[in-house]
Amino acid sequence: MISRRLYFAACILLPLGSIFFMATIFGNGQMENLPIGIVDGDNTATSREIIRTTESVPTFRVTKHYANETEARADVQRKNIYGYLSIPPGFEAKVMDGKETALTYYYHYALMSVGSEIHGAFQSLLKNISVTPIVTHAVALGMNQEEIQSFFTSDCYTKPSVV
Repeated sequence: MISRRLYFAACILLPLGSIFFMATIFGNGQMENLPIGIVDGDNTATSREIIRTTESVPTFRVTKHYANETEARADVQRKNIYGYLSIPPGFEAKVMDGKETALTYYYHYALMSVGSEIHGAFQSLLKNISVTPIVTHAVALGMNQEEIQSFFTSDCYTKPSVV
């Protein structure tokens, strides 16, 4: 191994460099501060609250706000950002009227580890956001926090029945 420098580099330096590289990316076990963008077509108090919630996720670092999805998609394709969250126009009005609406997210999956991390973070973020109107309505009806929590952990909510 000491006869040629290439053997030394391949057996010692390359593995140590790889360990250092992975330790800097996965500092505490998950990726952090991955750049994403936001497309806010609604521009209301609800959409700003969603943006603040998104910015608080440690996996994400919101680097840019876009006027439309075309610009955001182009930045994803150029790999300037790894994904973006799109809030559609009229989102708050539809939520307040009780109509069905959706927040959409797009992410780059060419780098599988980054893509799966972004996907998982978006899924958990949107799961929490989706129950907010239900919780707000339940609080307005006078339910306490324990009753609301028991509803979300009960079998009737978590396991839908198939007829």
